[in-house]
Amino acid sequence: MVKGKVNAKAAAKKTAVRNNGTSLPVSSPAMSASRIPGKTKFSGNVPSCSKCGTVITEDTKALQCDRCQHDTWRCVECLNLQPEVYDHLVSDVGPSCNLRWFCEECDKSVMEAPGKKGDKIDCLIGLVEKMMEKFDNVDERLREKCDNSRAAQTESRIKDLEDRFNAYEQGAEQRFMTVEALVALQGDRLDQIDKDRQSSSDTLEVRRVVVEQVAKSIDEIEEEKEIDYRKSNIILYRVPEDRNEDVASRNNKDKAFVKDLLETVFGIIDQQGDISKIYRLGRWSLDTSVARPLLVGLSQMESKTMVMSNLRCLKDADDRFREIGISNDLTPKQRSAIKTMIADAKKDHADHSSEDPENFRFLVVGHGQKKRVIKIRKQS
Repeated sequence: MVKGKVNAKAAAKKTAVRNNGTSLPVSSPAMSASRIPGKTKFSGNVPSCSKCGTVITEDTKALQCDRCQHDTWRCVECLNLQPEVYDHLVSDVGPSCNLRWFCEECDKSVMEAPGKKGDKIDCLIGLVEKMMEKFDNVDERLREKCDNSRAAQTESRIKDLEDRFNAYEQGAEQRFMTVEALVALQGDRLDQIDKDRQSSSDTLEVRRVVVEQVAKSIDEIEEEKEIDYRKSNIILYRVPEDRNEDVASRNNKDKAFVKDLLETVFGIIDQQGDISKIYRLGRWSLDTSVARPLLVGLSQMESKTMVMSNLRCLKDADDRFREIGISNDLTPKQRSAIKTMIADAKKDHADHSSEDPENFRFLVVGHGQKKRVIKIRKQS
């Protein structure tokens, strides 16, 4: 191989070859044709090619190691060097060339110089820096997860829920106490009526009325409790349903869909615990294209208010959300009352209009005593 400057002491300049510091006469040109296999040893100080054994004479084209300056020679044939290239290297312009040839031992010594270890050290330093950078990223993520502000926010939510639950419990106890007092009062009244009108046939009627009033009061309290329990819930219709037997897997897919819906359509970013519950209503239908309604419980009433106030946004949503229907979670009594109101509105329309009621959609709007039915013409 050729590395660095070519040794200009080659036979092309027809000077005596140096070997161990002594000058030798140049051998006959006829000897350049003789090749001895391997590295041939000669008696005396005549050098030869370290690979093919060719005797190096003043007419032999060969290179000597530029580092050790020993008797290590290599002919141009073993170097696979073109003769014209060799002639150029050893010509007058040769000394200005920065090429050198090293033997195997010198080449190995040069290539394994201490400077190479510096490259390895630089490489190790680079790896350590990358590891430190990754460590900083992990440390930063851990800090974000342990953010004190988030912990304080979570603690505040828990305290708010506890306060609301305590208030509700106290209110329920107060209502039950009121009912018990009412029952006791009515009992006292019945006892007094029995004493005053033992012979009166009105006693049974009075008892019946009192029992009905008490039962009605209890039903109203239970209905109010049920309404309060459902007030933060919404029901989603036509949400694609996974038929996988794994319940946890189905719930995770439904929860991911709801989070995406709230964030994409209504701009509500789900925080830890914002969705308090989520499950399907009813049993599976034999028709796999029919999806069961999905009940979603929201821990914050503000989130539900934002959803129900912006249902119109579903019209401009992505295709996968456009067909989704959303309604309040109503009690059986509320649903029955709404059905009755719609039936009455359809009957009134049929009595006073010649148009088919099926051309309209009848919707109940408003709350409490302000509920009313409106009709919207269906688009053809």
